[in-house]
Amino acid sequence: MAFKCTIPAVPTVQQDNADMRITRWDFPPGAVTGQHAHSWPCVVVMLTNAILRVDDGSAVTETKMPAGHACRPGNSSN
Repeated sequence: MAFKCTIPAVPTVQQDNADMRITRWDFPPGAVTGQHAHSWPCVVVMLTNAILRVDDGSAVTETKMPAGHACRPGNSSN
C-alpha cells in the first residue's frame, strides 16, 4: 500500500521547458509526495541528511541519503 499523504510535500517549479523540468520539493517532517510516476530521469538532491523512502506499490525501501544527490531512471513509479 502506498504511503498515505497526510502532510504533502511542497513543490516549486524552478524551470520548465521542452528539455527539462526542475522542481524543488520541500518536505516538512513526515511529509510525502504520494504515489506518482517519473516519465523522465529524475535527480534527487538532498539538502540535508535524510532517508529516501520509496513505495513502489508492492514493497517499501529506505535508503539513508547524505546531503548530495541520487539519480533514478525514467519510467519508474514510487
